[in-house]
Order: sequence, then structure tokens, then C-alpha cells
Amino acid sequence: MRFNLKTICSALFMTGVAFSSLAQDVSDALLLSSEDLQGTPRFTAMAGAFGALGGDLSALKVNPAGSAVFTSNQSSFTLDYHTGRNENTYRGSRRNSSDNDFDISQAGAVFVFQTNNPDISVNKFAFGVSYERTNNIDNNVSAQGQNSQSIADYFVNQANGIPLDFFTLQNNETFFSRYDDLLYEYGFSGQEAYLAYEAFLIDSQDPSEMQTDLYLSNVTSTDLRQAYTEEYDGNSGKVVFNGALDINHRLKFGMNINAFFSDYTRFTRFNEQNSSQTGVSKVVYDNILDVHSSGISLDFGAIYQIHDKLRFGVSYETPTWMSVSEKISHSLHTRGEGFGSATADPEIFNIFPDYKFKTPGKWTGSLAMIFSENALLSIDYSRQDYTQMKYRSNGFDVQNAEIKDAMQVSNRINVGGEYRLQGFSFRAGYSYVESPYKDDSLEGDINRFSAGLGYTFGMTRVDLSYVNSHQERDLAMKQSGISSPVHVKEQLHQISLGVAFMF
Repeated sequence: MRFNLKTICSALFMTGVAFSSLAQDVSDALLLSSEDLQGTPRFTAMAGAFGALGGDLSALKVNPAGSAVFTSNQSSFTLDYHTGRNENTYRGSRRNSSDNDFDISQAGAVFVFQTNNPDISVNKFAFGVSYERTNNIDNNVSAQGQNSQSIADYFVNQANGIPLDFFTLQNNETFFSRYDDLLYEYGFSGQEAYLAYEAFLIDSQDPSEMQTDLYLSNVTSTDLRQAYTEEYDGNSGKVVFNGALDINHRLKFGMNINAFFSDYTRFTRFNEQNSSQTGVSKVVYDNILDVHSSGISLDFGAIYQIHDKLRFGVSYETPTWMSVSEKISHSLHTRGEGFGSATADPEIFNIFPDYKFKTPGKWTGSLAMIFSENALLSIDYSRQDYTQMKYRSNGFDVQNAEIKDAMQVSNRINVGGEYRLQGFSFRAGYSYVESPYKDDSLEGDINRFSAGLGYTFGMTRVDLSYVNSHQERDLAMKQSGISSPVHVKEQLHQISLGVAFMF
């Protein structure tokens, strides 16, 4: 090992030019824009089909006019247990991975004020505040298989074009100061190349010429055993401030102000080994990315009661305007004949300047049929144009062009029903979410099936729900340059338990 820097948790600030070299892609944008089926057990059991129903705290995020359906004050609180199982296939080899999570998915209250003045058309005013988890980010993908393409080729591509002189220490210069300078001169890709050079993974084609900018790999084998791990740990949610009016017992209008937040960590490890007696025989490349974001959006909605057994709803969710901050650390470890083991680890986080991002807006149309006091059926249709995702800061022209080329309109259909028998409520639902990608092999459609049970006693209701969802996708191995993706068959199970109090 040439250098062993022990500066822990230092901060390194970057320019906008250097930042864009981290290569934010469509999958990063989609993670900030996606929303799972989360909320109260009644909401999730009926697949979230509440746009024309209202009367549930989680329904407010579909149509803010839904708070005017409440007949009394209500608060609710929900816990859920989430378990996911992935079947991961890489170059014909299959491996399973799983992840479990227990968390608060919803909490809030709505307050209803009746008006008794027959001379005004406003019969009711309601306002509420709630926390809603929007996305359970926790996930774990683990894959392994044989390949002839080495990760060393990725580092060669990162290094080509950088003169050898920039990888060579000058008088009184340290590993860290050279690593720091490369950030400003060649961005994050220059730092990656420097780690590879320091760990003997790549070498100059002409070591005697300091201005040469061409490099070669020190991996000589094409019989490579590769393993990839990608772990996400985090959460995203929003705090909803709601207000709604009931006009003449027929028409309801509502509005939300949403304060959004997201915090997650992504850890990736690429491990490559071979049995060659020459060159590099083992490579381990680790990356840790921390993302924190906050934003604001608005919702507008209306529900019209066509007659006692039929309601129609329409709502619009504006884009969320976000500010996103990120930091990343990485390290490279190698082993090979002639040098033993080498580690290039700056042991710091690169802290990127905050950037602006905009999610796509969403339209929802809803229809609810109230067959009797004991039975109902509800249908929601939503449309979201993912080509409207946009990085709003300078330096993201390539990423925004990729979004336009790769994404499409995603349609969503939610259907839910409920039947009440004495104090019990029996619920079921189905949700279909079309892939936001034009090429749905990158991320397939989502199919969700749900069911639930509720019991009301006095002014309290206890609810339980189960949601099962399926999706297939091709996962690119981030920051490896490997062209073969991991095919992931993802199955999620979610159990929610909640309680609602009328007061």
C-alpha cells in the first residue's frame, strides 16, 4: 500500500462541474419521485382507492377534499411490518436476498366544524394534519456470477485522458491533497481513477512519460468470479396540512400543503476475484452514498356527490420542488502477485453542493359507488408523466436528456371494496402501476393485491391489512461499468395495524 490516510470524516466541498461527474441517473430521479402504497390499514387494504370516498386520513393525500366527508373529529395511528424477498439472477446464477423493516407509516388527526346557519352554503369546514410515509426505501440486492468483463476496464476508462503527472505526488504533497486536487481538476471520476492507480489496479501505458494519458488494466484473467451487493436503508415521507369545505352537502373542495422529506443511505460493494498467478487477482470496490432531501408541493381536489349512491372525485398533485444534498465515500482494495494487498481509502466523505430537483405532477380521477350502508366499491385512475422529472440546477443537461429519452407516462388503477357486517369491516383491493420506463425491462409494472379487516367498538376502530406486491426489473451495477445487469424479481409483503379514534 502506498499511502494509508487516517483522516476520519473530513469534509470535501466540490464545484458544480465536479459534482455533475458523479453521474446522477434516471434511477436516482425515480427514487425521489416514487410513492408506495402506504397509509392507514383501511387505506392500504382497499389499494388506496379513496379519491371519491374520503373519510380516511390517508385518503387526503389522494384527494384533499376527503376531509370534508368526515362527520366527526378523528385521529389515527398506524404501524407496519415490511418484508421483502428478492430473487436475483446474474449471468445465469441465482441468489436470494431479503430485508425486513418495522416502522410508523401514518399518524394524524382531522377536525370537523359544522355550520348551523341555513343562509350560507358552506355546511362544514374541516382541517387536518398528518404524517404519511411515502416510500419504504429499505432494500437489499445480492448477486454473483461468472464474467469475462472486469471492473478494471471501468477504471481504465475513468483514467484515460488524465495525464500521469496528475497521479504523481509532488514535493510535500500527500495522498489526500492529491486526491483533493483531482476532484477540482477532473471531478469524481478523476478521484476514482486515482484510487485505481494507487491500488495497482491500473497502470500507465508509458510510465516514463508524465504527460501520457492512456492506461491499461492489471487484471490479466478473463475467468472472473463477481459478486455485487446493493443495500438501501432509509425512509421518505411528508407532513400534510389539509383544509376542506362542504358546500350544500353535494360539493366538497380541499387543498393540501405538503412538506416532503427523504433520508437514505445506499451502500454498494463490487467484489471480483480470479485464480490468475499474474496481475491483480482480487478487487473490492465500496461506495457509500448519503442522500437528504426536502421539498414542498400542493394538492387540490374536489368530490361531487352525484346522488346518494354515487360520488365522483378529481384531484391534482403539483410537482414537488426539492432541494437535495448528497455525500459519498469510496474505497478500493486489491490483491495480486508482486505487491500483495493494497488499499486506497481516503476515509472522508465528498460533500456535494445542494441541487434542485422537480418531480412530476399527478392527476387522479375517482368514482365511488355506495351500494348500501354496508357495502361500497371505489375506483381511482391516476396519470403521471415521468418525462417531466427535471434536475433544475446547472450541470445536469445530460441527465435531463436521459430522462426525456427513457421515461414515459405511467398510468395507475386502484380498485377497492368494503363490506360491513355488524361491527366488522371486510376489505380487499387491487392496484396496477404501469412502468415509468419506455423499456419496461428496466423496471416492470407493479401488481399489488391487498386485503384487510376492521372492527369498530364505541368510538374506536382497530384495523389490520395485508399487501402483497410483485415487480421485475433489471438492475445496473452502479459505478462498475459492467454491462450485464442483475435481473431482480421482487416480492414485498406488508402488514399494517392501526387504530382510529372518533371524538
